[in-house]
Amino acid sequence: MNLFQSSPQLHHILEYTSHTQDDTILVYDLCSSAGLTPFSSDFFNYVKCSIPFHDISQVNEVIGIGTTIHKFVDTKGQFVLLPQMAYHLPSTEVCLFSPQVLHQICGGKSLILGDRVEIHLTIWNHIDITIDIFESNVPIGQNSMCTEDEKKEYGFSPSESVNFAASHHFSDVLLV
Repeated sequence: MNLFQSSPQLHHILEYTSHTQDDTILVYDLCSSAGLTPFSSDFFNYVKCSIPFHDISQVNEVIGIGTTIHKFVDTKGQFVLLPQMAYHLPSTEVCLFSPQVLHQICGGKSLILGDRVEIHLTIWNHIDITIDIFESNVPIGQNSMCTEDEKKEYGFSPSESVNFAASHHFSDVLLV
């Protein structure tokens, strides 16, 4: 998904945010195979690396890779934690959440509807991510990153995170 050609309004949104962890938007990107974040603090496990990342107009450098955990609220009002493999790209202005690997490992599916994306975790619940067709025309979430305290509260540590996604199915432990 080329976010920066999808909507002139998205440029406007990005122009007027301060790009802190609290106000950086999370784009639910069905076309990417991994997540992306500008913040090293988003990771609960992390390995430094140097990978060229080719954009439309320039080459940027991914400086790390690891696991991030995002919290969403499902349609029943419960917090749901979704892990993903993500790249650390300090020059990006958005965070990307990619469901591809998550669905391959943990099951479930994502459905694109006119005004939202539904993330179906089990047959009993799902998460809705709104698509504001007048603002950005892409599915955007807010405040999905877990704080350090939440990571500790939910029991995530670097030693546990390596095999987390491979050893858990949505219906097993991701509801908190």
